[in-house]
Amino acid sequence: MRGSVKPPPREAHVSDWPVALLLDELWLRGRRSLVRSLEQAGMWPASDAHRSHMAAQGTLGAALRRDVLEPCLADGDRRLLDGETCWGPANRGVRRRLPHALAFGHGLARVLRSLVHEDGPLPETEEASALFNLGVSLFDLAHDGFPDVASRIGELLPEHVVARAAAGDPVGTDLARAAADSADEVRVLTAVVEGFFTRLSRLPASPQRRSALAAEIVAAHREEIRSVRGAAGSPQARAVAAATSAAPFRVIARLVTLDLDEAQARPAEEAAERLGRIFGLVDDLTDLVVDMQDSALNGVLLAARSMPESDDRACAEALLDGDHVRLATREVVDQLKALDALPRCRAAGLDVFVRHSVRAWLEGP
Repeated sequence: MRGSVKPPPREAHVSDWPVALLLDELWLRGRRSLVRSLEQAGMWPASDAHRSHMAAQGTLGAALRRDVLEPCLADGDRRLLDGETCWGPANRGVRRRLPHALAFGHGLARVLRSLVHEDGPLPETEEASALFNLGVSLFDLAHDGFPDVASRIGELLPEHVVARAAAGDPVGTDLARAAADSADEVRVLTAVVEGFFTRLSRLPASPQRRSALAAEIVAAHREEIRSVRGAAGSPQARAVAAATSAAPFRVIARLVTLDLDEAQARPAEEAAERLGRIFGLVDDLTDLVVDMQDSALNGVLLAARSMPESDDRACAEALLDGDHVRLATREVVDQLKALDALPRCRAAGLDVFVRHSVRAWLEGP
């Protein structure tokens, strides 16, 4: 018709996108914003240096597997570390990450000890820390996707048994005997736990310091169970998520300062609190989509949800349109700067270790 004007094409709004596209954008946003913030702050390790660091971690992890982990396992169970059935669909990921989980615990013990004392930690302390970190990783995995394994572990390791072992009373033979007829994953995990507690019982410590460490281990166990049982939208969820992230770091800080007094140990414990916050936020930012779909605890998601029953679309739009991701990445940078300000941080190598570990967390080993 003469003089008619075609209407402009309708602009597609984000709210019109399929939920799958929103989730793809959110997956990228969490990672990109964090990497960009770290680069701008000069805290993103150069690629060559990072490859060298990860190669060294892999070598260390392989040695720890051979010399520390494998002797904890029964002869017939050592084959499970290279087998293709243990941990089911997660098998390849577990085998790939296992050496790095051991190396991270070992390295964390070294840098936290160096932060407060010129003498490095005892080898048994580093080995205990390596096994503890691996045990936490496998415990998390069991509760995330293997309910039968998690249930059996709960039967074998109730809180009173954890408290007894943490206080220095090894439960090794009892635990191994009780787990003997259990699933492969249960036997591997209980062997790791037994190895940790056996080394812990041999470390020198005053009764007061050992009691404080035992209380920290029991608290970490309790927080992990709360995080599994607690609803992601409950009023206590944010506090539970924060406590769960910090608890393993607090245990290792106590572990490496067993022979020191409270005043000497305080910088390591302060660093542990900050490390828990840093890695908790990094984990939340990288797992936004997975945690949303699984209704898992995630501090960034909790901040974005206006109400517990918010659907995936509403939550994704809130995260993409709001400041939640930006504020979380800013806090990671702020916490890293606070770590750098600790006395002896650079001398201990804490700054370098943490920055490489954050990059590895984002990219995978």
